[in-house]
Amino acid sequence: MTRSRVRTTVLLLSSGLVAWAGACADAALTLRAQPAFDLAAADPAEACAATPVEHAAASQPALAEPGPLTLLDNFHAIAEGRAYRSAQVRPETLEYAARTHGVRVVVNLRGENPDESWYQRERAACDALGIQMIDVRFGSSELPAPEELLRLYDAFVAADGPVLMHCHSGADRSSMAAALWRMIVLEEEATTAAPRELSLRYGYFRRRRPAMADMVQMFVPDRGWIVNEYPRLYNEYNEGHRDRR
Repeated sequence: MTRSRVRTTVLLLSSGLVAWAGACADAALTLRAQPAFDLAAADPAEACAATPVEHAAASQPALAEPGPLTLLDNFHAIAEGRAYRSAQVRPETLEYAARTHGVRVVVNLRGENPDESWYQRERAACDALGIQMIDVRFGSSELPAPEELLRLYDAFVAADGPVLMHCHSGADRSSMAAALWRMIVLEEEATTAAPRELSLRYGYFRRRRPAMADMVQMFVPDRGWIVNEYPRLYNEYNEGHRDRR
């Protein structure tokens, strides 16, 4: 397959997912809580042709209360009961994650942004729910700065309860952080963690954001390595990729 055909296929797939999400939103479709919902394996026609709202109200018992998640939340379990990943969280998402999954720590991979409305809403929701919110500033097109990577490592190691990590869309930074969580907490090898989290099912395309996969491949889940070895690798990587950015 030529490069142009590959690019066309990717664009068509992306457009199809956007159209699907839009159609479901127009139909006021709300998904039940499915932490491991497989976006790649889902059938758009079946999802959007779900039972109409008025029929669902008549056929579903009151105890089968649907969760507030939608496709745009990109919410998934990394390890059920221990870690989750998502796009930018809404107050409704946080309330659901705390009530249903016991989330006690939120790692915001977009960094501290006190002047932004999304950050203010997230901080207020975390405070109201008694959730610890930790700000870590990652970019999606570059390796994380050494001090930010160390902050992420410490947050994962010290987390007192289930963790929810998120970026903007839940595709790039969340994928990298989820893979690092597997390596730090579950002690998985990069060869196992990377394909599980750096995946098209979450919207990750390595060709668009190679630094995310490169970080996972070079990462050593050890605090001493981050403090003593990573700064040199970080500088060398940036120097070697300066002309590509």
